[in-house]
Amino acid sequence: GDKLKEGANINKSLSSLGNVINALAEQCKKPNKKVFIPYRNSKLTRVLQESLGGNSVTVMLAALSPANYNFDETLNTLQYADRAKSIQLKAKKNTQMTEVGQLKAQVEELRRQLEEAARNGGVAAGPDSGVSEAEKRAMEHKYEEQLAEMNLVLKSQFEEKEREAKKREEERQALLREQAEAREAMLAEQDAQRKAMLQSGTRDWVRVILQTARAESV
Repeated sequence: GDKLKEGANINKSLSSLGNVINALAEQCKKPNKKVFIPYRNSKLTRVLQESLGGNSVTVMLAALSPANYNFDETLNTLQYADRAKSIQLKAKKNTQMTEVGQLKAQVEELRRQLEEAARNGGVAAGPDSGVSEAEKRAMEHKYEEQLAEMNLVLKSQFEEKEREAKKREEERQALLREQAEAREAMLAEQDAQRKAMLQSGTRDWVRVILQTARAESV
């Protein structure tokens, strides 16, 4: 039924996440080897793409159990965490917006040099001068146009990244809502089973209560 389908989807997403982490770990161990990273195999890895292998600093926590009957799960979790630990991310500060300031500084430096040359008599208007006033204004206008064009390019890039970030956040929120709804449905089904066991008077109600408690503690 729906519960089986939901469990299969969760296992598929976790398996895809494990494949992505294995591929990223292999890529870090062999930087000269080109490794395909299967981000698009599930919604979970698509949402976590920037955090797993992008320009970011990511912290992953591994939850372990000291109980003996959880030995296999604890061992698998430790192996999973060891592979994730080998992933090395090199986050760099986003300096795209500072390029506008660099261009402005270049324009101001050019103006300063032209004004200084004009004061020294080297850029005076006339047939014997190297650069006329009209040419100086044309150069300033050219650099100002380049600055305005760079501003438009950077603004469009920023807006595009903002749209992508908004889309990823919407996908993440939708995934969280699906998980919350699935959990509520599972708890409601377990509650219905427990009530049915209690009403039937059988001894299976102890087992149902224990299963419900374990599910709620996950």
